[in-house]
Amino acid sequence: SYIVFIWGFKVIGDKVKINLLKVTSYILIISSIIYYGYFILAAISPPFINWIIIPISALVFYGAVGIPFGIGLLKLKNRFGSIATVTGVLTIITCASFLTVIMSIIGVLTLIPTYILAIILLFKASKKL
Repeated sequence: SYIVFIWGFKVIGDKVKINLLKVTSYILIISSIIYYGYFILAAISPPFINWIIIPISALVFYGAVGIPFGIGLLKLKNRFGSIATVTGVLTIITCASFLTVIMSIIGVLTLIPTYILAIILLFKASKKL
């Protein structure tokens, strides 16, 4: 479901011609396939890698890719107004929190409102585009 969710932003990036949004959407989709594919094969990996290394590296990677994704969302503000701005800013805050790992609790707290706003943005985009 996450892949289909992010694919919506790839489509928006195509239609509005924002390459940053399109490229970061592809990166998030590919990385989630790799990440969840790894956990299918995780039975043969040592527990230290499964429960410490992989989740921390996923937080850092998602944070690093999510910040440009949020900037891409900010570029939608001319077409979609304040919902795109708030969604972009919350995405940047969430992903910056994940990037630091230590502040990831803030990212967890802002993740749900960020996704709710992103869903609203997708619905708004589906009506306008």
